[in-house]
Amino acid sequence: RATRPRANGETLLRTMREVAPEERVAVVVWVGYRTPRGFGEAVSRRPAIEGAPDLVRLTRFLPGSARVTLVGHSYGTVVCGLALGRGRVSDCVALGSPGMGTRSREELGFTGNLWAARGPNDWIRFFPRGHVGEAGHGPSPTRRGYGARVFETGDIPGHCSYYRSGSESVRNIARIAVGRYEEVTPVTVPRPRRPREVRVAEAVAS
Repeated sequence: RATRPRANGETLLRTMREVAPEERVAVVVWVGYRTPRGFGEAVSRRPAIEGAPDLVRLTRFLPGSARVTLVGHSYGTVVCGLALGRGRVSDCVALGSPGMGTRSREELGFTGNLWAARGPNDWIRFFPRGHVGEAGHGPSPTRRGYGARVFETGDIPGHCSYYRSGSESVRNIARIAVGRYEEVTPVTVPRPRRPREVRVAEAVAS
């Protein structure tokens, strides 16, 4: 029986082949660190700090001719964030991120393309956004002004459906991975409403 990461990887690979049937593509599923257990560990960057060097090594082990896209989900985006400055990465995709382990995009030390998405009903939006010592992961990469390109997920449920087969989410991840940037559907931010004009009548006392 396929585990969730493996099943997600298979869905992404299949979608990449649908998006770009003429391209040679591959997906490497990496879970090379001890994932946090419970909320107490989830707010700490220590597991990510310990796991990031192995992820860096993986990006440098892959063929030099390969275009590498890192896709992280949830706490995995923290690991990706701490690896980006030293890894060989063209694009990074952060899904349902609690923060990427730094206080700003600049601190990532990453000059490639940063993408981010958060589903409409993902509880991660309520995750604390602090950054003190090794606690907290900093601002969400979906925050306006952070510097990531935020894309549509479609109407996916919860926190763990970013790779749902046929969803706009997994199609956009696949488009990014094969370099079809112009086909990625961005989040459309509604224009703010103009305030209604209020006419003020001046009362003059006699």
